[in-house]
Amino acid sequence: MPQELQNTLENEQILAVLKGNLRVKEIIGTNTNFKNYVNKFKKKHPKSQIEYQGFLSLNFRDLLIEQHEIKSLISNNMKEKDLYAEGEGRHQIVYDFIDNFYTQYGRGPNILELYHQFLNFKAHELRGKMNIVRRKHPNYYFI
Repeated sequence: MPQELQNTLENEQILAVLKGNLRVKEIIGTNTNFKNYVNKFKKKHPKSQIEYQGFLSLNFRDLLIEQHEIKSLISNNMKEKDLYAEGEGRHQIVYDFIDNFYTQYGRGPNILELYHQFLNFKAHELRGKMNIVRRKHPNYYFI
């Protein structure tokens, strides 16, 4: 398999681990990129663990997200799912939700939890837009 394709597949596995769809144990033996990030993390934080109760530790998750290849993969993945906007318009509510989830439960939310939060955010945003239209045009009816 060409090295570029291998790197892409390995980075997608790392993205799946970040999402909670794959466990670290499933990829650590075969994924060289992941091993490199683990080694980098252990040099930076020798006393920290990469996993906490079966989920990525907050510090290790942050180190992965900081990596350029992973960051661009996350951006592309979010664009595909309409969870992404350019510049300051990124959905900070979703990022805050992830951080609060880590604080509360010691783990990141899975995809269903994230998607549910995103739908709640979009519904809230839509209600706000509808209220603005109602104020400007009181005779306008929504179907």
